[in-house]
Amino acid sequence: MNLPPPPVDELRSAGWIAGLPLAAWQKDLQLRYTGVSRSWCRQLGLSGQQAMLGLTDSSFFPPWVAQNLLRADLAALAGREAGSCDVTLYLKNGERREIRSYRQLLLDAEGCPAGLQGFMLDVTREKQLAAELKTQGQRQNTWLKALQDHALITTMDRQGRFTYLSASLCRLVGQLPDMLLGQRRPTAWLPQELDLRYYLALAEQGTPVSFEFACPHPHGHTVHLRSLIIALNRASEQEQVFFEMLTDLSNEKAVSAALGTANEQLMRVLQDNTELIAQLEVTARTDPLTGLLNRRAFFERAAQEQERSSRHGAPIALIMLDIDHFKQINDRYGHDAGDLALKGLAELLREQLRSIDVLARLGGEEFAILLPDTDQVGAVRIAERLRQAVSQQRYRYNGDTVFHFTVSQGVAMRLPDESLSDTLTRADHGLYEAKQTGRNRVCLGRSSMLPE
Repeated sequence: MNLPPPPVDELRSAGWIAGLPLAAWQKDLQLRYTGVSRSWCRQLGLSGQQAMLGLTDSSFFPPWVAQNLLRADLAALAGREAGSCDVTLYLKNGERREIRSYRQLLLDAEGCPAGLQGFMLDVTREKQLAAELKTQGQRQNTWLKALQDHALITTMDRQGRFTYLSASLCRLVGQLPDMLLGQRRPTAWLPQELDLRYYLALAEQGTPVSFEFACPHPHGHTVHLRSLIIALNRASEQEQVFFEMLTDLSNEKAVSAALGTANEQLMRVLQDNTELIAQLEVTARTDPLTGLLNRRAFFERAAQEQERSSRHGAPIALIMLDIDHFKQINDRYGHDAGDLALKGLAELLREQLRSIDVLARLGGEEFAILLPDTDQVGAVRIAERLRQAVSQQRYRYNGDTVFHFTVSQGVAMRLPDESLSDTLTRADHGLYEAKQTGRNRVCLGRSSMLPE
């Protein structure tokens, strides 16, 4: 910046500089300050201009700053050309400021060098913005390079001609970029019976467009892709650019096809083996000897009845039933006779009970009966009828061998908020009491809530 030379008398005092609104200064040939502005003094934290007059930069700045300013001053004195340099100052309040100093040679009336004039500009914010812009540019370049190397992208003009294709997309579809650049989008890269112009028109109206298509690969397989097209801002109608981001769906389609095939095979297996599956389900829930429910199935049905009972407030009774002296039947007549006794008892119980009652063989010679909608009096009456029917039944074995047996039973009513497992335990206690008091009888599984 060229400053007009002041009159000679003002060169000596340089008093005119003091009132300038910027950080200005003047130096003699020994580079001592002969004039400074109040603005420059304030920036340096000095009380007034007198604190600087007659002194050099080394009196105010660290050596490395003073040396930079000295080199710039000497270059201006030697070359008689305006010069500048940037220095970093740390103010007394701790702030770091980036200062750019401008200077030019000062001549006297005879045209001889008389000193230097210059001013300082605070370029801290300018340098911060430049650094931020550089960092942002580096990030954008890194992002763009990663996008070009790995993303599946294209750009197209208004006619649908490719103006750019990423290397990763070309590798995926098995095409060279030179074969596609400048060419219209292949019809195979579009859904059937739809024109690219339709999609570009939608995108140009501000609506992102997405569709899926199957692209044949030169090696014979098919690449499944999803496309998203948007219109970028344009400088003119002729420079419309469309940006396309693609997603590879090949793995997703392959997995979906494999799952579909597996499901079809599974359905065929199920259809071909419906009867076998039904038999397996029956076997898993049924006692193989008697045909009654097994323990697992009994507790499943019991849980359903417990839920119904809790919902409607209906009573539930449980009977635990056991064959008396069953071991003696096995020891005297053999295990086949024991099996005959178990099957005969199961058949008799089925005939005597209602269709809503749940009958199961829990194991060995032990049976359980769940009686929905039955109170204690009704449960005891049913148990007594079963006891009499069993004691009167005769079983023929090996033609001329006839035997019979009796049963002991324990009866319990389900209490409010009681689990059926606990109710079954109390019925089992009643069964134990029946065994201990002579067998062939019915006993209640007592609770503090039931009458004696």
